[in-house]
Amino acid sequence: MPTTLQTIVFPVSQDPDVLPLYADSETWTKVGTRPIRLSNNASIDNVLSRSSAQVRAGQRVSFASYFNAFPAAYWQRWTVVTSVTLSLRTTGRGTIIVYRSNANGVPQRVASHQVSGSESTTFDLPLTSFSDGGWYWFDLIASTEDLVLDGGDWSTAAEPVQTGKLSLGMTTYNKPDYCVATLANIAENPALVAGIDRIFLVDQGTQKVRDEAGFDEVAAALGEHLQIIEQGNLGGSGGFSRSMSETLEREDTDFLLLLDDDIEFETESALRALQFGRFSREPVIVGGHMFDLLDKPVMHAWAEVVRPDPFMWGPSFEEQHRHDFRNRNLRQTKWMHARLDSDYNGWWMCMIPKQVIAEIGLALPVFIKWDDAEYGLRAKAAGYRTVSLPGVALWHVSWLDKDDSQDWQAFFHTRNRLIAGLLHSDRPKSGKLLQNSGRQDIKKLLNMQYYATQLAVDGMRAVLRGPASLHDDISRDMPAARGRAKDFP
Repeated sequence: MPTTLQTIVFPVSQDPDVLPLYADSETWTKVGTRPIRLSNNASIDNVLSRSSAQVRAGQRVSFASYFNAFPAAYWQRWTVVTSVTLSLRTTGRGTIIVYRSNANGVPQRVASHQVSGSESTTFDLPLTSFSDGGWYWFDLIASTEDLVLDGGDWSTAAEPVQTGKLSLGMTTYNKPDYCVATLANIAENPALVAGIDRIFLVDQGTQKVRDEAGFDEVAAALGEHLQIIEQGNLGGSGGFSRSMSETLEREDTDFLLLLDDDIEFETESALRALQFGRFSREPVIVGGHMFDLLDKPVMHAWAEVVRPDPFMWGPSFEEQHRHDFRNRNLRQTKWMHARLDSDYNGWWMCMIPKQVIAEIGLALPVFIKWDDAEYGLRAKAAGYRTVSLPGVALWHVSWLDKDDSQDWQAFFHTRNRLIAGLLHSDRPKSGKLLQNSGRQDIKKLLNMQYYATQLAVDGMRAVLRGPASLHDDISRDMPAARGRAKDFP
């Protein structure tokens, strides 16, 4: 019996901004180096349901899109899957054409099939020659009548390495409305609910999720899958560590998916991450990409690394940052076809095998900042890699409108970066970490940001106190940092 790896999905919100992530109009040209859309055959009005869409007579729509193309290079590199089957159910007359790309983004036609009436079509596609990069996708071309895609998926006949279920760990601080919406979204996906062992909602706030309107209904729908844990505010690292600790006690769980609270969730992504983990040759951390919740076609970063000389996080190259799919979709973005490796993945969405947690432990007790990057580096040192998997993503509230290195979080930026550098830097004296950090402090001074500068000094002093106080101070560091503000009107 084939196992579904990816289901063809569409947005049901009738939001035209997100459509380029699911379907792509076919006709483009270039003016200089800038791609220009000549015609737009993909319309949100043509989305019929979560799994179906139509192509108008005489038009062509490509599914070389973020959520519906198949990232073949990642599956070839990390999993036991050696071939995939594309299955499409259609109604109407037209043509299906399957393409692949190489690491340079050059498209190559693989196969085609003419359809008529109600028909099911399959394409068996090998996962070979994708070592450096490449995708599979398909186009639909309608004939003299509309062509409807009734449903489709990418599947495999391979046997998974692991078969355990997925647990979810959500940490929240006074975001009950977001949490209830996310839980409702999960409850509406029966396939995802079937793959979930337990949802750990770690509530560290004063506005309790259990008191939010709509919670009782969604709790009833999720039943025993949902476990609410209320504890003091220990930050993201404390909340996610609680989920990790709880996961180690779950016999049916093989993977823990960490989720932020202020998100909108593409639930298909969780299923894809789970299947990728199940079929991986060796345990890998599977990360999801982050789109901007307030500018939905924009992605923050594709693959993130810690640059060794300054010991600072960021995208592996700048072109990934704030990529706008309205202007450049998959086929127009050559670098997106190369397989890019990561050092870590942000914990807005990150799936960690239970085996990894059991071996390398919980997150550092650092409240916030650098807990995810440090964990990825720690896992890498233990032989476990992080794969930021295309097609796995959510929408997260952007932090671009506010530089959190200038408020109370400046303490954690400085202290936790130094701790991570002490633990993982392979450069003598951590390379240029101190020089780079000092430059940032000088910049703050010249901008009269004395509060943030003082917190950076406090962070360095905290490092000099050693690791023994981290557990004791995790609940006190944030109030202390915020309390410093009274000295800087």
